[in-house]
Amino acid sequence: MNIYPLLAEISIAKAVIPALIIGMVVALLFVGWAMTKRYKRIPPNAIGVIFGKRRVVAGPDGKPMEVGFKLVNGGSVFVLPILESYAEMSTEVFQIDILENDVPSKKNVGVSVAGVATCSISPISEEQVNAAKNFLGNEEQMKVMIGKILRGHLRAIVGGREIEELLRERTKFNGMVINE
Repeated sequence: MNIYPLLAEISIAKAVIPALIIGMVVALLFVGWAMTKRYKRIPPNAIGVIFGKRRVVAGPDGKPMEVGFKLVNGGSVFVLPILESYAEMSTEVFQIDILENDVPSKKNVGVSVAGVATCSISPISEEQVNAAKNFLGNEEQMKVMIGKILRGHLRAIVGGREIEELLRERTKFNGMVINE
């Protein structure tokens, strides 16, 4: 009776089991590493936008509507591999300088107006949805557009007032600018 083939079978079995165990440990470590790459921590001054998978959410009127993204204000979220992607929008305060020359007042007198507007993305969820839809990945365009809107409002306020009113009633003018 030849015992060598029996020893060969036992030594192969002894080699395969540890190799399988090591392979499973390596696979688990890889899966754990991959999951940590998809776990996103969102700072309190940002909105996390997770997109790619369709979701049903409550619309502005309370009725369900389908969207292709989810917003997370601070905190953390797990982004599903392959199905979803992730981007952030800053909610930090930023300032826009406004300088308008020769703005016609009510009596068609040219006025130069300079100001600084302090802006940020609203904490209201419907407005955050609009910001994400319109400006995700292009926050500089958002700042340019806000500047143009503010200049238009400022021109409308100055155009409806007489120059004496603008100079004497600064508090009233400032209130109009804020309310506009």
